Amino acid sequence: LVPFLTPLFRGTFSLDYYPEEWARTETILLKKPGKSTYTDPSSWRPIILSDGLARLLNAVVADEISTMCEHLKILPPNHFG
Repeated sequence: LVPFLTPLFRGTFSLDYYPEEWARTETILLKKPGKSTYTDPSSWRPIILSDGLARLLNAVVADEISTMCEHLKILPPNHFG
């Protein structure tokens, strides 16, 4: 997959184009099991559905930013997450 996804992801940046379909998300609410009442907002769990390619691109970019920050030592030593 990498040989196919790399040009696609690079084109996103070089063409400054992010497909509209990738930006769309849908949030659904699931009931948390065992709650006595579902009138309380904390009794629900939001689940965000988004495009798989968008999530993959975001993960790749986040990993690259994290790697650069570690390489350049711009994060404090006690930074986690």
